[in-house]
Amino acid sequence: MPFVIYADFEAFLNPIESCSNDPSQPSTINIQKHEVYSFGYYIKCSYDNRLSKYETYSGSNCAQVFMNRLCEDVKTIVKKNSFQKCPVPLSDEDKIKISNSNICYICETEVNEDLFYNFDWHTGSFRGVAHQVCSSKYRTPRHIPIFLHNLSHYDAHFIVHALNFDDDKVEVIPQNKERYISFSKQLTINNQPVSLRFVDSLKFLSCSLDQLAKNLNDDQFTELKRNYPNNEDFSRLRRKGIYPYEFMCNSDCLKHPSLPDQHQF
Repeated sequence: MPFVIYADFEAFLNPIESCSNDPSQPSTINIQKHEVYSFGYYIKCSYDNRLSKYETYSGSNCAQVFMNRLCEDVKTIVKKNSFQKCPVPLSDEDKIKISNSNICYICETEVNEDLFYNFDWHTGSFRGVAHQVCSSKYRTPRHIPIFLHNLSHYDAHFIVHALNFDDDKVEVIPQNKERYISFSKQLTINNQPVSLRFVDSLKFLSCSLDQLAKNLNDDQFTELKRNYPNNEDFSRLRRKGIYPYEFMCNSDCLKHPSLPDQHQF
């Protein structure tokens, strides 16, 4: 599928009241419980920005609402893209590309007499010349990747508990008993399987989002600029904010009219 999804969660840090620790005995004390209360995800379409969208939510049953809304959006995506578009007429540029090309753009080997014009299944636009056998075997993957930064260490703990909402299977690639490299939730749409594949972007972008953002210029934030064209809003969202994690312990804190004291950050 020509779609990718980026998601993130926020959680309250609820303090846990417990008895005092016995200093003579080794032990671990839980002092806070992470209670997820908000999420945001962005669906990006590779060929039509009108199909891209941002979804956010704050409230109770956050992980379950996340899965419900995500599944509804994915079902809409698949149904809208389940019909093959007719090939569009070749442009002059396409014709020049064909006349100058003797390499299959799929397998990258020489094309002889079995040259075949390959068109995009979703847009109808010309992709390139290919062997007929390569073109017939070329398939759009039936999964949609969902990237969360530091998924394995954090967000996965919220999501996995919300995956068993139906009888469709869940596949997991574990790192150990508590952490997952990746996991997938299968959906059945139009009697066809479609997989939601959750992936930890930290596994191949091994630094913080703040540092990754600093590596980009303003003009490279095309999606952020498109959704927030106001320069002041863009500048504010462009940099990492300061979040009072210790202060945010319940939903009443969201209604606080001003910033908390410095020691609560």
